[in-house]
Amino acid sequence: MTGVDPDYISSMEHFESMRHEEIYAKAQQIDAAEVLRASVAWLEVAGTLSTSFPLTRTSTDRVMNSMEWQGAAADAAFASTRSFAASVDELAAIMGQVGARLGGVAAAAEAVKIAVAPPGGSGPIGAVAKLLEAAHVIDAQMAEEALRQEAVLAMNMVYKPAYSTAGKAVPALPGPPQLPGIQSAPPPPKQRQAPQYFPQDEQPSTPQDSYPSAPNGQPQGPSPESQAPQGPSTPSPTPAPPTTQSPSPTPAPPTTQAPPTQDAPPTTQAPPPTTQQAPPPPPTTQAPPPPPPTHEPPAPPTRDAPPPAPPSQQAPPPPPPGQPPAPLPDPGGQPGVTGPIPSEDEQQPPSTTNQPGVVPSQK
Repeated sequence: MTGVDPDYISSMEHFESMRHEEIYAKAQQIDAAEVLRASVAWLEVAGTLSTSFPLTRTSTDRVMNSMEWQGAAADAAFASTRSFAASVDELAAIMGQVGARLGGVAAAAEAVKIAVAPPGGSGPIGAVAKLLEAAHVIDAQMAEEALRQEAVLAMNMVYKPAYSTAGKAVPALPGPPQLPGIQSAPPPPKQRQAPQYFPQDEQPSTPQDSYPSAPNGQPQGPSPESQAPQGPSTPSPTPAPPTTQSPSPTPAPPTTQAPPTQDAPPTTQAPPPTTQQAPPPPPTTQAPPPPPPTHEPPAPPTRDAPPPAPPSQQAPPPPPPGQPPAPLPDPGGQPGVTGPIPSEDEQQPPSTTNQPGVVPSQK
């Protein structure tokens, strides 16, 4: 046997809660004769298969042997006939079991129809109940209840066991024989070829694109805000490069030849280097606010205005290198070299150092 079918009857009626009239009506609706005819049909088919097919199989073998058929084709033919014969034998056995079960159900149905007496009828228990009622031992209601209990007993003792047993562990019909070449024919249905993960990947991809775009866009807005507090800190390192770049235009010392008059020009010359020094930062992407960097346009211009002031304050240091000549060790000075030439009218203090040919002698 290849297997069994699931139980055909999962639950039975609860006859204790039913009235006698209802039990009797349901029992009389059972067509025991129809069930018996179905049983006979199944048994006839089973008998026909089990008696006729062995003769057919034997005749087939005799014909194949008489022709002396040999080889792979002959072996395949023999195997196919044997497999077909085995499936037919199994089918005949199953149909015989089903016919026998149906016969038992038909017999139980007929017994139930006879056992359940009609309401108010004269069954074995009903006859005793009527005698007791006539003797005034029981009343009419108690007699009716006795008849109902008789019907319930018949259904529980005859109907339930027969039908429950007939519907349990029914042998399943054999499946078609599987040929060796057809085993790979039935491919499993692949309905999951359309992956649902692509839309999910696309959805996260779009937010990922949007998230990077958001930070790119956010620095444009919040960058000035973030740089606003950091502006003073950033320009503080920026003056260092201008200071380093200021010595590059150190031609200021040569202009110290006229220190009193050139003190003002260096201040005027200091701003141009700062303006000239402003363009070099564009390559560093720190000084040029508007064109190249879109991240630092607003803040740097506001912070670049104060940086020129420090270079203007740092511009005066170049003149001090020109002032060192003041503290010379020569107290008297050397006319024409370290001081102005005194006029003849002015009275010069006596000098302790006489320099012939340089300081005229007093008259």
